[in-house]
Amino acid sequence: MISRKQVSLILMFLCPFFMQAQRTWQCDKSRAWADTLLKVMTVEEKIGQLFMIPVFPEKDQKHYDKVSELVSQYNVGGIICFKSGPYRMVNMTNMLQSKARIPLLVSIDAEWGLPMRLDSTMQFPLQMTLGALQDKTLIYQMGKSIARQCKRMGIHISFSPVADINNNPKNPIINQRSFGDNKEEVTERAYQYMKGLQDEGMIAVLKHFPGHGDTHADSHKELPVLDFDKKRLDSLELFPFRELIKRGATGVMVAHLFVPAYDKTKNTATTLSRSVVYDLLQKEMGFNGLVFTDALNMKGVSKFTKPGELELKALLAGNDVLLYAEDVPKAVELIKQAIKDTLITLKEIEDHARKILMAKYFAGLNSYSPVDTTSLYSDLFAEDERWINRQLAEKSLTLVRNRNEILPLKRLDTLKTAMISIGQKPEYDFWSRMNDYLPADTFFIDKKSEPALFDSLQKKLSGYNLLIISMAQTNRYSFNTFTFTDPAVQFVNQMAKQKKTILALFSSPYSLQILTDAKDFQAIVMAYEPLPDIQDMAAQAICGGIGFSGKLPVTVSSLFYRGFGIETTPVRLKYTLPEDFRLTSESFGRVDSLVNDAIADGMFPGCQIWVAKNNRVLFNKSYGNLMYTGNEKVSNANLYDIASLTKVMASAPALMKLYEEKLFTTETLLKEILPRAEGTNLENLKMGDILSHQAGLKAWILFHRTYTKDEATREKYFVKSPVNGFSAPVADSMFAMNTLADSVYATILSSELKNKGHYLYSDLGMYLVPLIVKAKKNKEFNTFLNEEFYTRLGLSKMLYRPLEKFPVSLIAPTENDTTFRKQVIRGYVHDQGAALLGGISGHAGLFANANSVGVMMSLFINDGKYGGEQYLTRETVTRFTSCYACPANRRRWNSS
Repeated sequence: MISRKQVSLILMFLCPFFMQAQRTWQCDKSRAWADTLLKVMTVEEKIGQLFMIPVFPEKDQKHYDKVSELVSQYNVGGIICFKSGPYRMVNMTNMLQSKARIPLLVSIDAEWGLPMRLDSTMQFPLQMTLGALQDKTLIYQMGKSIARQCKRMGIHISFSPVADINNNPKNPIINQRSFGDNKEEVTERAYQYMKGLQDEGMIAVLKHFPGHGDTHADSHKELPVLDFDKKRLDSLELFPFRELIKRGATGVMVAHLFVPAYDKTKNTATTLSRSVVYDLLQKEMGFNGLVFTDALNMKGVSKFTKPGELELKALLAGNDVLLYAEDVPKAVELIKQAIKDTLITLKEIEDHARKILMAKYFAGLNSYSPVDTTSLYSDLFAEDERWINRQLAEKSLTLVRNRNEILPLKRLDTLKTAMISIGQKPEYDFWSRMNDYLPADTFFIDKKSEPALFDSLQKKLSGYNLLIISMAQTNRYSFNTFTFTDPAVQFVNQMAKQKKTILALFSSPYSLQILTDAKDFQAIVMAYEPLPDIQDMAAQAICGGIGFSGKLPVTVSSLFYRGFGIETTPVRLKYTLPEDFRLTSESFGRVDSLVNDAIADGMFPGCQIWVAKNNRVLFNKSYGNLMYTGNEKVSNANLYDIASLTKVMASAPALMKLYEEKLFTTETLLKEILPRAEGTNLENLKMGDILSHQAGLKAWILFHRTYTKDEATREKYFVKSPVNGFSAPVADSMFAMNTLADSVYATILSSELKNKGHYLYSDLGMYLVPLIVKAKKNKEFNTFLNEEFYTRLGLSKMLYRPLEKFPVSLIAPTENDTTFRKQVIRGYVHDQGAALLGGISGHAGLFANANSVGVMMSLFINDGKYGGEQYLTRETVTRFTSCYACPANRRRWNSS
């Protein structure tokens, strides 16, 4: 019997020669390592290497004791991981490795990454989702990412990719696990996945040989029949496997199928058929890598043969690895007896064991060390791998209907939108991202709701002119069923006939079959599955943050056929990660440190950092609390008093609009654009001078002191509740006399001018912008801005007087005003002058969240264009952002 000490000596002797060697699958050095071990192994130990047993870390001590015994007493070659979490799995594998005389191969089903078996890990898309991608190199990157995560867990084998061609839409077990229904497309995508795994030192295992795609049964439950002749099988089902074997596949898993064309023996699964495993796969197709059985506990094979006998039959068929053996001790005894009975030779056993040991060398087990759990969780969520995941989500989205080019959405001001979610939690990522683009009311209904609930919802939607309905298939293992009830399907089809409806299907592309008449829908988005990143990207694509580029991976009907997909171009901000700019999210940890230090030093209680470049938002994060006291956390949804940014966000676009309508020029006198100014000290000021702060205006005037110099004066001009003549909101329970606004304007117009022609930053000119707009457009300032900009841009969170629309809890406070209003100012404008005007002015008063400010800035950066609309001409934006009086005054027009 080989001992752990002997193995250690072999490793110590061989490692200096092997560590620098490139790990190829079958090389002289891996063979030498394997042969050195085989020389000192007993027959039982050699047989033991052929078994791969299941481990369930969530099970009880009895299970732990059982698998520990199989490792220590029977020298099993490997384990396959099942339901668990990362830490529990690593702790168990470390424990089992410590008991193994030869390090164990650790395997897992990781078709869509570790989450197929392990919770709290990064989930990648299903293969059919990846079938929609046109950039196949992203699948290669995904393979590398999954390999890195597996290796971090101490896992060496992934039973992926699935190389089955899903040419049966009703396939109960493959379906979305396949890349599609075309053999060439499946092959190329499977190759990229396989290569990504193998380039990172993982053993990739193709499955399910000879092809499980055109079956009607689930081999976990029964033995499916693949009843086609050899010509058909050779040209279709076998095509991906043959091509991938030529390209260096390290492993193949044989499925439990009944294929009469190769073996007519009743109830004989391909796993147990030498005609399939050896004659076809190894001899005819030339595969010399590791051959795995599918799990031997599956009813497709186990219902016809007893444990022990089953493993022997699988071995005699030519398999190397006996996966999920249910009775290892019995199987070992039967295999030993088979050697005595010359049913199989010891040399054949050694040949199988040698391949397994060579695979262990390839996997790095010639220098095994336990898995370190330090930073395990964060390592499994590396930002560069999250970035790859987001790219997969973005590039897979497929637009299969776009009537009148409704997408990306345009003229948001014309839309009264309702978002309806069927089958997904209401707080999910799709809604959250949509809210960054447009205001909408949201409705959630369970997909299993009774017809009466759908009828009630239909009535609630009567006042909307656009519906965005999302339907989600929440069970990832319902591969051939969409789990949408008849009432849900009927509701969706009815609404499409009554209202403009955009449908987003987060489910199998075959779910397009539920649409009675696809032409009733304005747009149909095939999003494939409700992963968070896919939901996020689907919302962005609908609104124009990204374009659609995916193509259907399967043919569903004459209308929805493989390769079909409508492409669109981006027209709005995209929400992405720093990796989009070849930066790292980790590098923004320096930002975290700076902000957190400032908060700790009391410089401010909290803040939000929002960063965008080239129409892409790469960082958007909130920190700390809204106040120094209490525990109200800052969120990205919070509104802020944006103070002098009002000049840029409100006065600038308003004046730009008037300018390009030729309502004033740089030489226009104030009295010509604002009749009220005629006969005042300011009447002959030029607009160009006012906007560049060289008109001679005072920097500011402390208007409020005139009306609060003593308590009697205060009581004359302010009341606690709005009454006739006192309705201008100044603060909580504080309303100003309505005529104060006229007094403020009169004071400005009569103010003294000094040093005309010299730069002095002044608020006073901006106070007058609302009056100019009123004079020229006969509209209130906020109404004009909403109609021309904010509503059209979808900026529901850029507004004056935010308490009229939003709760105070959403708004960040500004200061504790101990002199004028004598309270904490929250939801009311901080600037005292703007407060006297009821909160609406051209120099201050606007509230917004960071994202809304970013959208407005994007409009300016993009020469007045956003969302596919031209709000301002390029010439106007250029004029307002050019130097007016250089070199003496480098201020641009209306600079804040």
